[in-house]
Amino acid sequence: MGALKSLGGAGGDASTPTEMDDLLTDIPEGKSHPFFCSHFVVYVFQFVGVHCRLQPAAVFQDAAATVHPSALAGKLEANPYFNPVGIMLPGVR
Repeated sequence: MGALKSLGGAGGDASTPTEMDDLLTDIPEGKSHPFFCSHFVVYVFQFVGVHCRLQPAAVFQDAAATVHPSALAGKLEANPYFNPVGIMLPGVR
């Protein structure tokens, strides 16, 4: 239920680098922050972008919590900082 609430509704801008650092500090300290899978993927891409001297909005314009799982693949494909390296076939390990 917490992960569903993390989707946060429509709209929202990307976090600032300071907000991203604050969240990263909270996670190891055990402070509760629900992540939906797509939310976590967007957060990681934005966080890495910050450490490559990009603003989070340059990687994904949207707030991580507003990127719906069904839209994530399309957003990644349209992203100039993402290169697909392959696909995983059903039943293959």
